[in-house]
Amino acid sequence: MGGRCKEGTTTPATATAAPRTSTSSNQRKGIAAEGRTPSGTEIEEFFATLERGRAQLLKNKYNYDFERDLPMEGRYEWVEIEADVGGN
Repeated sequence: MGGRCKEGTTTPATATAAPRTSTSSNQRKGIAAEGRTPSGTEIEEFFATLERGRAQLLKNKYNYDFERDLPMEGRYEWVEIEADVGGN
């Protein structure tokens, strides 16, 4: 299913779909062909793979390692700011 941009134009479904890995796709086909429900471990592995891929995309896009909470060299310059804890 496609989406709408601010300008009102539609985007193709492939532009908004999450990227798939061939390994995950092959695993799903195998499970579906067997006619069984995946185990909890298989489900965890599937989502862990997706999370790692998404984390890498964000890391590359924003040159920031969100897992270690560290800036990296790249397009953006990250500057640490003081948090206003007192609310004043």
